[in-house]
Amino acid sequence: MSQKAFSKIWILAVIVAIAAGGVLAWQYWGVSKEVSPPAAGEQEEENGETEETLQPEDEFANWKTYRNEEYGFEFRYPYGWEIVNDTLPKTARDTVARGNLQIANNLALEAPKLTLWVNPLGFGMNPPDIRYELTPTEENGVKIITREEVPQSKENLNIDNQIIIFCKPVKLGINTYAFEFTFREGGKDYEPIFKQLLSTFKFLELSTTGSVESECKKWRRECAKEGETPCSVCGCRNCCSGLISRKVTHPWKSKDNEVICLENMVRYICVKCGDGICGKGEDWCICPEDCPKPNPEDLELYSF
Repeated sequence: MSQKAFSKIWILAVIVAIAAGGVLAWQYWGVSKEVSPPAAGEQEEENGETEETLQPEDEFANWKTYRNEEYGFEFRYPYGWEIVNDTLPKTARDTVARGNLQIANNLALEAPKLTLWVNPLGFGMNPPDIRYELTPTEENGVKIITREEVPQSKENLNIDNQIIIFCKPVKLGINTYAFEFTFREGGKDYEPIFKQLLSTFKFLELSTTGSVESECKKWRRECAKEGETPCSVCGCRNCCSGLISRKVTHPWKSKDNEVICLENMVRYICVKCGDGICGKGEDWCICPEDCPKPNPEDLELYSF
């Protein structure tokens, strides 16, 4: 074979070898390979974060806390809500007749409001749309055990199309707790928020049981002064000399534009009826012999 023919064969062999190498390289580098799953304990990174850095969002992160050492409870309420009324007596041995704690969101169109009574001798007159029954938990909280929708009659409709949720009282120690939650119909449903509020409610572990009982004994030894109640969670006592005990009722305007006397909470008060002076704790319903009859136009309409 001539040297020229040998050179052509050698060049052709080199070209074939280069082409074959190119095909092998394309197969190795150009075809996507199957990715093995990460080993146990490893997490894929994306945008500089790993799954291990993602924490569940705290639904109560921005909520505020109300705590009452005297009555032994605390709960949390949403950001934007405020304490709008707090007429709980300073000491737990006093009755809370007409006293309560209220938080509300006045900026919301539905005007949601939670009212909490502690040691009530009675409750409001508004009929509920929904009634819950609560029970204490082992973690010192409360949980819902029943939920009942209460049918409303035409004669028993709530004011301003409000939804009223009422909880049957929960008793722990000497204290009794009751909740009423209201919001207007036709807007946002606030029942889930009410359930969240209840889930944050906690009873405090009080170490003052002995001192409370001591205060109660002292309270029972003293007579009830004018304008004071003779009964509370500590029991009942006598009115001071010259005073009598009368059932507390308040004047309302009826649909017939008449003055009617209704009780808001079942309680009594010590008053000095019969002296011709409309004194402390008295009104026309309690002491008609001393107090003038009010003008119906000045009273709130009783529409139930």
